Amino acid sequence: MAGFDLSSGSGSNQFLFDVKEALNTSDRQKLVKCLAEYKVVPVKNQWRKSEFGQSVGNFERRGPKVGGNNHAFGQKTRQSVLSLLGIDEEEDVEPVREEIKSHPNWGDSC
Repeated sequence: MAGFDLSSGSGSNQFLFDVKEALNTSDRQKLVKCLAEYKVVPVKNQWRKSEFGQSVGNFERRGPKVGGNNHAFGQKTRQSVLSLLGIDEEEDVEPVREEIKSHPNWGDSC
């Protein structure tokens, strides 16, 4: 599970811009809103390994896959997202996933 699909074009660029802006300002609520809008949720990394090394979690897009490009967070961005969301252990993944899925903006940008 290396990444998730977003539609190609400006939507995927906007998603990555919003994620990085939230990280740069350490704005957890903005990050949760952005992930909710694009239906991107954290998932447990059962092998605790990824193409980049050790990790407690990864991200995937829920709902039908759309369009061309496969967008994955790089190692530094993924670790920063996990950190800002407060995901340090496997048991942290489910509550954060539910928080994102129950956000009022769930799916707004899909």
